[in-house]
Amino acid sequence: MTSTDFNHWVEHYNQCSIQVPESSVGLKWDICYSSDQSRAVKSAEHLFIGSIIRTDLLREIEIQACINTNVRLHRSFWLILGRIGWLLNHASQENKRDTLHRAKRIMDEIESNESRNILVVTHGAFMTILKKELKRRGYKGEPFMKPENGRVYIYER
Repeated sequence: MTSTDFNHWVEHYNQCSIQVPESSVGLKWDICYSSDQSRAVKSAEHLFIGSIIRTDLLREIEIQACINTNVRLHRSFWLILGRIGWLLNHASQENKRDTLHRAKRIMDEIESNESRNILVVTHGAFMTILKKELKRRGYKGEPFMKPENGRVYIYER
């Protein structure tokens, strides 16, 4: 795909339907925070009965093509290039400092909540950042390199 094709693919992906997430039978959540993006909200609605706190703080790290070209490249190449661009603070990507700040802000909000069992529904790339913030704050949980879609990961302190 060209850079334009990739940017259109990202827009389309963000609007796609989801696979039903794994069951949370046996898990009781007191409260649920979810990204306000439609894929996360749909997952949250499947996993949690009740009012969901939707927030842009849990949104996926934005990704766009780093270069404008009509050369066709594989989607995986564009994804890798975009994440490298994010790591290097390329102007085409969300600012890395802003992403890290979002993780700290949402954790501050979650920790200020008196509820004990909190479900957080977010997206893969942002989840890796949130995992690092959880570890920094003393939480322990199942390690992962790349989170699986729809899987529930438990972190406790």
